[in-house]
Amino acid sequence: MSSESLSIKFREARHGWPTLLMGLAIFLTPLLALHVPLSLAILLPVLTVFAIIGRIVTGTPRLRLNIPSTVIVVAIVGAAAASAGWSYSAELTWEKLPRTAMIAVMGIVLLAAMSGLESAQTRTLSKAFLFGVILTFVVLVSERVIGEILIRTDLIDSSMDKFLNMFNRPLSLFAIMLWPAVAILANKRPSYGITGVVLCLGVFATFQTGAAIAAVAFGAFIFVCVYIAPRIMAPVTGVLLGISILLAPTIDHILPEPKEMFEDLNLPRSAYHRLLVWQFTGDRIAERPLLGWGFNTSRAIPGGKERLDEHEAALPLHPHNAALQWRLELGALGALLGAALFVVAIVCAQRYGRNRMAQAAGTATVASAFCIAMLSFGAWQSWWLSSLFAIAAITVLACRNLDRPADS
Repeated sequence: MSSESLSIKFREARHGWPTLLMGLAIFLTPLLALHVPLSLAILLPVLTVFAIIGRIVTGTPRLRLNIPSTVIVVAIVGAAAASAGWSYSAELTWEKLPRTAMIAVMGIVLLAAMSGLESAQTRTLSKAFLFGVILTFVVLVSERVIGEILIRTDLIDSSMDKFLNMFNRPLSLFAIMLWPAVAILANKRPSYGITGVVLCLGVFATFQTGAAIAAVAFGAFIFVCVYIAPRIMAPVTGVLLGISILLAPTIDHILPEPKEMFEDLNLPRSAYHRLLVWQFTGDRIAERPLLGWGFNTSRAIPGGKERLDEHEAALPLHPHNAALQWRLELGALGALLGAALFVVAIVCAQRYGRNRMAQAAGTATVASAFCIAMLSFGAWQSWWLSSLFAIAAITVLACRNLDRPADS
């Protein structure tokens, strides 16, 4: 072999190893989400570092930020910092703020890095993610059907209810990351994507995870609507999600009393508790409608530890609804910024999607994330924010038009 051939192979290997490392991390993302979802708080910086190294090694270190989304994320962090001036519990605000700001910075950098990858890197990483999703789905089915071989052995209480509840976080994340996988599958053949959604819904139905099922179903509905009429339904979806966030505090005025719904509709006790929490949160929002109570103060809101019924706390740590938490803690500005973030995400899905299928899948990702955010988890939980940024970056990877840079 000539020295010139060796030199070429050396350069290819030098340029390829960051892609291989990043491909491994992306391949493991669905598996980690299934078995160790909290680890995604660590995965985000790992992905970000690998993405930066990859761009430096390939000679494209400059990051091109998506200006609208970057401005909104920075504004949210800025509003959180400003709220310390009137926060009901300033120590809670300052305790959480540095970590949230760091996650925001890493997320912005990762999104910019993903949007500027070369075509060959994009295809390699997309395949790695798809294989990871397929393997994770096989493992999930094995867990449920063959005998809970990986998770149940770690439980002291091996009851079936506790086993099924262990999948609340994993399936919620899987419901969102399903859609970039659908975009990759549908790019080969649309029937593959449809089959993936149907199989996912069928398996999810065997678990106690109503939020994840709702997220997939809502995402599927939005996917079909946007695919049929992208120029109409994408803007409509963005407007409806934005309005829903802004009007979230009025939910207790629209619905019947939680006790009445609990008894008349025979709701699960957990759903009844959620309604009580939302009603209590709405009342506290009305007390400070403009500025809010301060970033990360949900757990310290007056009356939050009181029992509203037998064992239902008024506000256990957070409202389990991002729109209500934004409004409760950051006031009207927080709600506006939260609504703007979802609208801009849908605009980006339409603007940078390579075709109608990718545009529909990108919008479905946003819709599924919206559904989970409005039903589960605290808005500022590190693992949750890290997961959203990681999935957003993977969605960019799976759906973007390779001929169009992110800042065009």
